[in-house]
Amino acid sequence: MAKDILVTESLTDSMMKVGAKLIERLDAKSSEIKSAFWLYFPEEKTWKLIIASPLVDSEGPRDYYKRVVEANGLASIEEEIISLNDVGVTNTSNQIVQ
Repeated sequence: MAKDILVTESLTDSMMKVGAKLIERLDAKSSEIKSAFWLYFPEEKTWKLIIASPLVDSEGPRDYYKRVVEANGLASIEEEIISLNDVGVTNTSNQIVQ
């Protein structure tokens, strides 16, 4: 089984690569990603990969998180994956995305 990457206070190359792989797997499943970026949350002292898609409005956030779980499940055994706790999904009208 793939292992979770450690998300830390510093944005690392490893985090960026793992995030890019997740986006690639979501793109392959027609997840309509319009924006994806790492956002730092100072109160938690951690980074989250924010994914914006119009499908969050039409499917709802819960179903979109299911897409993320499924995409993580497509990772090879050797690959690191991002914990669902380190991912945020939103619609494209979110002020931060704009």
